[in-house]
Amino acid sequence: MRHRLIVSLVFIVISLGVQVTTAIPASYTLFKQETTCEGMKLTRAECTFSRDSVTGSSNVLKISCFDDGCSLSIKLPGDSGVVQGTIDHRGGRVTLRDGAISRHEIFTREDSCVEWLAILDRAPSSCSLSLPILTQNLVFYFQDSLSDYEKSLGAERADSVVNSWAVYRSAASNESRNVRRYGTEKAFHIYRPKVWDGSGDSCWADLRIDTVKEALTIILDSAYLKHAVYPVAIDPTFGFSAGGASSTALSTVEAWGNKNSQHFFTSDGSEQIDSLYAYLKSYSAGTYYADLALYTVESGNPSVRVGTAGTVSGSGSAVTWRGVAVDESLTAGSVYTLCIGNPFNGTRVQYDSGISGQNSRQTNSTELESSWNHTVDGTMLLSIYAVYSQRTSGPTQPTPRRKHAQQLWLNSGER
Repeated sequence: MRHRLIVSLVFIVISLGVQVTTAIPASYTLFKQETTCEGMKLTRAECTFSRDSVTGSSNVLKISCFDDGCSLSIKLPGDSGVVQGTIDHRGGRVTLRDGAISRHEIFTREDSCVEWLAILDRAPSSCSLSLPILTQNLVFYFQDSLSDYEKSLGAERADSVVNSWAVYRSAASNESRNVRRYGTEKAFHIYRPKVWDGSGDSCWADLRIDTVKEALTIILDSAYLKHAVYPVAIDPTFGFSAGGASSTALSTVEAWGNKNSQHFFTSDGSEQIDSLYAYLKSYSAGTYYADLALYTVESGNPSVRVGTAGTVSGSGSAVTWRGVAVDESLTAGSVYTLCIGNPFNGTRVQYDSGISGQNSRQTNSTELESSWNHTVDGTMLLSIYAVYSQRTSGPTQPTPRRKHAQQLWLNSGER
């Protein structure tokens, strides 16, 4: 229903010739998400629209994360190299005109997603729209239909997530890692585009990303376009949650641990663990629980538990970050990762699908024992992470004031 309204409003505004816009500046920020970490303000995610600094005749939509440490830049098409555009400052909406696609509209939604609306006033000559892209320190994971194993766990994946892309910070950019800033290492999510025509009829489009050929391609259904009522709107959408876009019940017979290199942390001996987090929910009434524990890594898998497991709890079907405060010291040169298990009352964890070897499955027990028993590799990028802080001397206990502030933060839900 939302997309039908957008298409209708666009058509009305153009028909009446309403002018509520100003010329596009050299750079325009559509969306910015900031967080405060140890007194510093960090840019978690940012979406900017700017004139190409090289050619000066095309426009670039740039999605960047972690203080611009990783980014995706999309070059939008123009008519003979000339793009005329406007910005409606009241709504933070960029409007472009070109020959291949009648116009583009890029705006921030109320749910903090950035929607890129490509609008066709007539049938296109091709069902494929391919745009040049540049990527920096990113890994793209295609979210296919659920596997048989995922289905056996009761996993859920929305239609907009099937055939979408989960985008994570690459391990190559770990030289100055700040885990409080990076969390799960997820940068953003590119949801599956939906296509709407002037009558409200809709269908899905395919989205392909090729980082070798440096191309983002949207493939439309030719039969749909042939019978569509124009204008037709295509809506690739970017979401900026640090949590996974799919959900699964935690296994009552297995425990899981992240083992992809993005989630490994090598200590220099000056850190201590402050807290552990998981992105959870449950459809059962009452309180749900799950255990989190940090493990050393040996031969690429979780190995020996550090300290004791911490229990995170919550209630309700709304997915929420749940955390537990801990205080454990790390050993210089050791590699660490986080594991989750021992669920109670239908605990579900968010995740994205990766390739084989993204997580370790301990199939003999759901308990987080002192030693991990790796059985088989899994594909889940689990939405769990640990927060570390630096200590200036030997292990120290948090002050009562720090403990109180930390607990308020842990209980505050989505961050």
